[in-house]
Amino acid sequence: MILFEIHTFRDGTWKIDSVFDDKDLATYEAQRMEKGGRFSAVRVIQETYDEETQRTSTRTVYRSTKVDRLNVEVERKRAQPLS
Repeated sequence: MILFEIHTFRDGTWKIDSVFDDKDLATYEAQRMEKGGRFSAVRVIQETYDEETQRTSTRTVYRSTKVDRLNVEVERKRAQPLS
């Protein structure tokens, strides 16, 4: 079984916001939440449960922080020619 959790970071704490069974939908919703500006970071975690071994593995499939957006903006400004 594979699930996708949206985690939000605010006030120094990560919290599970919602859970999806579709990666694209989870990523879309995480991007929408990130644009809303309420959280300093958002990530989507893929959680895979193997019934045979009864083990769970996790990996981050999407992440975005306000710092990431700031870095992109700084790089974009640096790339502009000086007038």
